[in-house]
Amino acid sequence: MLDPGIKHEEGYFVYDSGSKEDVWIQNVDGKPFVGDVWPGPCVFPDFTQQKTRSWWAKLVKDFISNGVDGIWNDMNEPAVFKSVTKTMPESNIHRGDAELGGLQNHSHYHNVYGVLMTRSTYEGMKLAAKEKRPFVLTRAGFIGSQKFAATWTGDNLSRWEHLHMSLSMVLQLVSKLVLH
Repeated sequence: MLDPGIKHEEGYFVYDSGSKEDVWIQNVDGKPFVGDVWPGPCVFPDFTQQKTRSWWAKLVKDFISNGVDGIWNDMNEPAVFKSVTKTMPESNIHRGDAELGGLQNHSHYHNVYGVLMTRSTYEGMKLAAKEKRPFVLTRAGFIGSQKFAATWTGDNLSRWEHLHMSLSMVLQLVSKLVLH
């Protein structure tokens, strides 16, 4: 399981390498955004930049070399705890590549964040084992996500309200396939 929230801790090799490569989503003040997720304070890769996607793919390649056969991208809406919206502020800055829309705030890129992470994960798995078909499971996606991953709709329970929510979730998954 890989989450985009990277523990904000000097000495942690993923945090250190991402900081060296300058791949984090920024606050409006130009500093890396820090939000709480499972490990506590976390920073988030800016997958709207090719350099970030390549950095992530290399990490995945190294991870796969340890004998991992599949990856589950979770919390990649991206989810942020202790937030009313359960995601990062819309004002956060992505320094996207020109072909994706360039420098924009998070509200512009929020819906494609999951698919860009998933694509990077898929590409890292391909780098690790060209002869194998990557297995990636994702919680968040967008039109085109199905090229890189299967989609999981989240933590559902045997309750009527979850059954009700599942109808729109499944219809949205089908619309992604039909539109693409």
